[in-house]
Amino acid sequence: FLNSLDPPGLPPQRMELKLGTPVMFLRNLNPPSLCSGTHLVVKKMMPHVIEATFLSGCGHGEDVCIPRIPLIPSGGEFPFSFRRVQFPICINKS
Repeated sequence: FLNSLDPPGLPPQRMELKLGTPVMFLRNLNPPSLCSGTHLVVKKMMPHVIEATFLSGCGHGEDVCIPRIPLIPSGGEFPFSFRRVQFPICINKS
């Protein structure tokens, strides 16, 4: 049941990526390089880490490892609280 919920502020429960997929970072982990809105391309996928390459900005061309982090929905639309441990990225739609 919980996996079917799609609260605002969180990426979908399941995301399938191919190598070379452009993605956008959703959280500020290491400003100014790894921050919200940073564009990357997926280089390698592992169970708990995604290796990606910066497409622009301070780290252009550099590789970075993106860990899974706890994501807590913003807003109280549910009568209970929960968190997901996910990669803080979304598919780049532009």
